[in-house]
Amino acid sequence: MARNIDRRIRSDQDFNRGLLDDICNGNYVLLLGSEVILNKEKFPESNGDSARYLLQSLIQTLQVDRGLKDPGCSTFPDFLRATGFDQANVKNWVLDEIFNSGYGIEDVSEDILKLLATKFFRVVMTTTIDPYLESVMEWVWGKDGFRIRNIYGQNGVGDDLPVDDARGNEYYDVEPTLYYVFGKADLKNPSNTFVLSDIDIMNCITKWLVNPPRHLMTYLNEKRIMAIGCNLNDWCFRFFWFAMRNKDEQISRIGDVALLLDTENSVPDRNLMKYLAETIKIRVEADSVKFLKNLTNMLEEEKIGNSVLENSSLGEIFISYSGKDYPVALKIFKRLKEAGFKVWLDYYKLYTGSDYEKRIYNAIQQCKIFIPLLSPNIAADFINPPDRKPYYQEEWEIATGESLDKKVLPIILPGYKLDQPYHQDVLKKLNTSSAFDWNKKPFSSFIDDLRQNLPSNSHKSKK
Repeated sequence: MARNIDRRIRSDQDFNRGLLDDICNGNYVLLLGSEVILNKEKFPESNGDSARYLLQSLIQTLQVDRGLKDPGCSTFPDFLRATGFDQANVKNWVLDEIFNSGYGIEDVSEDILKLLATKFFRVVMTTTIDPYLESVMEWVWGKDGFRIRNIYGQNGVGDDLPVDDARGNEYYDVEPTLYYVFGKADLKNPSNTFVLSDIDIMNCITKWLVNPPRHLMTYLNEKRIMAIGCNLNDWCFRFFWFAMRNKDEQISRIGDVALLLDTENSVPDRNLMKYLAETIKIRVEADSVKFLKNLTNMLEEEKIGNSVLENSSLGEIFISYSGKDYPVALKIFKRLKEAGFKVWLDYYKLYTGSDYEKRIYNAIQQCKIFIPLLSPNIAADFINPPDRKPYYQEEWEIATGESLDKKVLPIILPGYKLDQPYHQDVLKKLNTSSAFDWNKKPFSSFIDDLRQNLPSNSHKSKK
């Protein structure tokens, strides 16, 4: 079966070029299943499957506390059927197991950590019920830097995205979001609504098919989906996938990726595979481990940074940014390059010392327009200044020095507030009052402004 699937996989060259560009541009939503969450070396008994590990922990506890004989089950529905335990009691036991576990990022798969650390996946959906990915999201975005959504709602928060998120924008997508598609086992959720039994599965799928989160579905229709660690043999997941992609238009499905796990040890449904790969044009990867390794290696910031530096050009535009805003800066860089401008995007992590500083100084000196990105990360630095002055402020000082005559055109990113005191402190350093507010205008209007400020033949408009 694996050999048949391999014939449909596109070449590595296509993988490197097309898929990576789409990921870097924020065109993908990541859908993670329990099978890839944990570090397999630390959790060999569950083979890195967080759901299986949670079940194994519960069984071990019940063996000690209640003298339970191991029923030899690998899933919670099987466990409930085999033991005959009351579902409400099992859910309470599951919550106890979660409460008594650490769930730190040190337990998570290194590849998953690398993948999310790129910040190219603003929306991460998960079929898990445990909080491992919350630890990862907090590690990547900060404690208050992301939101949690649950198909059943959580702590008074609804299950849907805000309507503005569904409409999309030209910035860099929505607020970072972790979405529990089968519910979340949460000590703060008294209803204990999450998928555990066969009845739970049917109720959850009914919600996705009959009354799904409308704005989230609108958002997903504009994105491609990369499913990793989601068992395609699981009929619950099949129905969920059908609910996400149940529409006549095929265009939104082209580019979706489904990764198969342990292909050598399982026999995927041939009809389903044919449907995914041929009918709705989902790219199917037979060797998920190899694919995930390749993907994380290609998305490592240093490799992307090297590529950007190779494609940077002196003379017209210099983009200055906080290191935390690199995914946004990269998207702006690509859009300006596509519009025909000569653009320089520094990548400070690759260089240190005087050689790096000289390289940046020369690039700023030769540019005609200096574009600082003003973001919530910039605001945070002005509200609570770090011990060491951020390097982007060094770039600001170079660009606004008396000996340089540069046009400074800041870009205001969503979340940065012009009416807050920190903005006046920023303006004093930038010596400018002109700024493009991406909250109010499309980026195409900024490109038009650039053409007016660079009336030369050094760039051409690309239709």
